[in-house]
Amino acid sequence: MRKVKMPAVAVLAVLMTTPAVSCMIQPERRWLAIDLALPKTNLSDADRAKVAELRAKAYGLLAQARRDGKLVDAAKFREAERATEEARKIVGLEDSTKGLRSCG
Repeated sequence: MRKVKMPAVAVLAVLMTTPAVSCMIQPERRWLAIDLALPKTNLSDADRAKVAELRAKAYGLLAQARRDGKLVDAAKFREAERATEEARKIVGLEDSTKGLRSCG
Protein backbone atom coordinates (compact mmCIF):
# COMPACT_ATOMS: atom_id res chain seq x y z
CA MET A 1 0.00 0.00 0.00
CA ARG A 2 2.87 2.39 0.74
CA LYS A 3 4.20 1.98 -2.83
CA VAL A 4 0.90 3.21 -4.22
CA LYS A 5 0.82 6.34 -2.04
CA MET A 6 4.33 7.57 -2.86
CA PRO A 7 3.80 8.05 -6.63
CA ALA A 8 0.52 9.85 -5.96
CA VAL A 9 2.27 12.15 -3.48
CA ALA A 10 5.07 12.80 -5.99
CA VAL A 11 2.59 13.70 -8.76
CA LEU A 12 0.68 15.98 -6.41
CA ALA A 13 3.91 17.72 -5.36
CA VAL A 14 4.88 18.35 -8.99
CA LEU A 15 1.44 19.72 -9.84
CA MET A 16 1.49 22.05 -6.85
CA THR A 17 4.97 23.44 -7.55
CA THR A 18 4.70 23.95 -11.33
CA PRO A 19 3.35 27.54 -11.06
CA ALA A 20 6.01 28.30 -8.46
CA VAL A 21 8.73 27.08 -10.82
CA SER A 22 7.38 29.30 -13.58
CA CYS A 23 7.71 32.28 -11.24
CA MET A 24 11.46 31.80 -11.26
CA ILE A 25 11.55 32.87 -14.91
CA GLN A 26 12.19 36.55 -14.41
CA PRO A 27 11.29 39.14 -17.06
CA GLU A 28 15.01 39.86 -17.58
CA ARG A 29 15.49 36.27 -18.74
CA ARG A 30 12.53 36.56 -21.10
CA TRP A 31 14.19 39.60 -22.67
CA LEU A 32 17.16 37.39 -23.59
CA ALA A 33 14.82 35.31 -25.76
CA ILE A 34 13.39 38.48 -27.28
CA ASP A 35 16.91 39.74 -28.05
CA LEU A 36 17.79 36.45 -29.76
CA ALA A 37 14.58 36.41 -31.81
CA LEU A 38 14.53 40.09 -32.79
CA PRO A 39 17.18 39.95 -35.56
CA LYS A 40 15.36 37.01 -37.16
CA THR A 41 12.02 38.83 -37.37
CA ASN A 42 10.60 40.93 -40.14
CA LEU A 43 9.15 43.66 -37.93
CA SER A 44 8.19 47.12 -39.07
CA ASP A 45 10.04 50.12 -37.66
CA ALA A 46 6.96 50.90 -35.57
CA ASP A 47 6.96 47.40 -34.05
CA ARG A 48 10.69 47.59 -33.32
CA ALA A 49 10.14 50.96 -31.64
CA LYS A 50 7.27 49.49 -29.60
CA VAL A 51 9.50 46.61 -28.42
CA ALA A 52 12.18 49.14 -27.39
CA GLU A 53 9.53 51.17 -25.55
CA LEU A 54 8.25 48.05 -23.76
CA ARG A 55 11.82 47.11 -22.76
CA ALA A 56 12.38 50.53 -21.20
CA LYS A 57 9.03 50.32 -19.42
CA ALA A 58 9.67 46.80 -18.11
CA TYR A 59 13.16 47.54 -16.81
CA GLY A 60 11.99 50.80 -15.23
CA LEU A 61 9.17 49.00 -13.44
CA LEU A 62 11.50 46.21 -12.32
CA ALA A 63 13.85 48.78 -10.81
CA GLN A 64 10.93 50.26 -8.87
CA ALA A 65 9.57 46.84 -7.87
CA ARG A 66 12.78 45.65 -6.21
CA ARG A 67 14.95 46.95 -3.43
CA ASP A 68 18.20 45.22 -2.49
CA GLY A 69 17.25 42.29 -4.73
CA LYS A 70 13.93 41.74 -2.96
CA LEU A 71 10.45 42.24 -4.35
CA VAL A 72 8.82 45.22 -2.64
CA ASP A 73 6.05 46.08 -5.12
CA ALA A 74 4.29 43.08 -6.66
CA ALA A 75 1.96 45.27 -8.75
CA LYS A 76 4.88 46.92 -10.56
CA PHE A 77 6.51 43.52 -11.05
CA ARG A 78 3.30 42.17 -12.66
CA GLU A 79 3.09 45.25 -14.87
CA ALA A 80 6.69 44.62 -15.99
CA GLU A 81 5.70 41.02 -16.77
CA ARG A 82 2.78 42.25 -18.88
CA ALA A 83 5.05 44.63 -20.83
CA THR A 84 7.49 41.78 -21.41
CA GLU A 85 4.76 39.45 -22.65
CA GLU A 86 3.43 42.13 -24.99
CA ALA A 87 6.92 42.46 -26.48
CA ARG A 88 7.17 38.67 -26.83
CA LYS A 89 3.90 38.64 -28.77
CA ILE A 90 5.09 41.40 -31.10
CA VAL A 91 8.28 39.44 -31.81
CA GLY A 92 6.23 36.28 -32.35
CA LEU A 93 7.26 34.29 -29.30
CA GLU A 94 4.76 32.11 -27.46
CA ASP A 95 3.07 33.56 -24.38
CA SER A 96 5.13 32.02 -21.56
CA THR A 97 2.56 32.80 -18.86
CA LYS A 98 -0.50 31.37 -20.58
CA GLY A 99 -2.57 29.43 -18.07
CA LEU A 100 -0.30 30.22 -15.14
CA ARG A 101 -1.06 32.20 -12.03
CA SER A 102 0.71 35.51 -11.68
CA CYS A 103 3.82 35.61 -9.52
CA GLY A 104 4.16 37.84 -6.50
